[in-house]
Amino acid sequence: MTEEELPWQSSAEVGELVLGTIAGPAQAPELLLQCVLSSSFYTSVDVAVAESSVRAVSVDGAPAYQLDARITFEHPRLRTTGSVLRIVVVDADVDGYWFSAVPQERDDLVAAVEEAGAGLRLED
Repeated sequence: MTEEELPWQSSAEVGELVLGTIAGPAQAPELLLQCVLSSSFYTSVDVAVAESSVRAVSVDGAPAYQLDARITFEHPRLRTTGSVLRIVVVDADVDGYWFSAVPQERDDLVAAVEEAGAGLRLED
């Protein structure tokens, strides 16, 4: 296997989300997806959303909304052709979010992110 000229990275983060009057928690995952896709995270490639779905979930007993998406792209210096993204927005006293993106070919990392996301807990 040859090394990629431009290695593609995985990312996962959790944080506080201030929605204001822009959107409610149910609409926020789709807005965040658009923000991610238009951010510097994907400036080196033209992305297309191949799959995307949002569903209501629960995080540590609090209502939340989870977006799962697969985006695709092509770049001659990359082996990966897409990423699996997950965005979870928690509707709590202080709204929070979880974001992850991993190369779609890395089943091991997709599984690790799913395990980490399943263990999300709220703290004061």
